[in-house]
Amino acid sequence: MNSCGFSKNRLLELHFNEGSGRDRQTARDHVAHCSQCRDYMATLDQTNQSLQAWPREEPAPDSWEKVLFQLPALEEERDESKPVLSVFPVVLIGLSALACLGFIFLLDNVLDFIPLWQSLKSSVVGDVLGSYGLTALLFFLVGTLITLSMSPVIILEGDRQDLFVPNKQ
Repeated sequence: MNSCGFSKNRLLELHFNEGSGRDRQTARDHVAHCSQCRDYMATLDQTNQSLQAWPREEPAPDSWEKVLFQLPALEEERDESKPVLSVFPVVLIGLSALACLGFIFLLDNVLDFIPLWQSLKSSVVGDVLGSYGLTALLFFLVGTLITLSMSPVIILEGDRQDLFVPNKQ
């Protein structure tokens, strides 16, 4: 927007002969009376003439071959830097599974003191799953509910764009 209030986009449309005829005529009428917009149009003309004066350069005939020659070298470098397999995640999964099982056994002993739990264990579900199965079901049900209750926060935080912008130092 120029200080006169006329849009530079409309002046660009006039310069490149775009937009409707009515809009171009409005822009021409404005440029005829506004020295600032006339100066802007003159700058556009000078820039366009300067760009047209540059000779068109063609790439060297063997440019494509040079690029293709470099590709196998890049591919070989990539093959040398393969990631090393680690057993650390597998060990962590095993330890997490053991921790969950230990917590289920501990939870089963604690839940025995709740009267409602005694009636659940004597029900059909308790007979089918057993004491530890019922405890595991409760454990995973509570974990699922906690995860579902946190999902809106995780989704909303994941949509923030500034989380994915690297620090510029």
